[in-house]
Amino acid sequence: MTPPKPTIQEHYPGQSFWSRCLYRCAQSITYRLAQLLYGYRPKHTDRIPVAGPVVVVCNHQSHFDPPLVSHCFRKRAIHFFARDSLFEIPFLGRLIPRLQAFPVKRGETDTKAIREALRRLEMGAAVLLFPEGT
Repeated sequence: MTPPKPTIQEHYPGQSFWSRCLYRCAQSITYRLAQLLYGYRPKHTDRIPVAGPVVVVCNHQSHFDPPLVSHCFRKRAIHFFARDSLFEIPFLGRLIPRLQAFPVKRGETDTKAIREALRRLEMGAAVLLFPEGT
């Protein structure tokens, strides 16, 4: 017997309707750009769990990394750590929280960010971490 398919809220825990729309739109635009400019094609996306908490750890090479990784998770939103200074940039600081980013302080142990990641994992979210990020 196969498990029931998750609802849209399980795919995008904690997101409003408009945040989900913005997330999917940004995801599609960056994917199309990566396809056009770099020939990007994700592989083995069928191996990604559709529901339940997941920690994703990736190599960080460019600013395209978070949206490209999120595209591999087409059936669910991915929440990610972002350095706190990005939240101070006028437009970007208002945009990235709506794309499920949360701030982490650089150069110190940030227990608040860790607690936030754990809270999101408890909701059943996928959390993306770049260990080599600043």
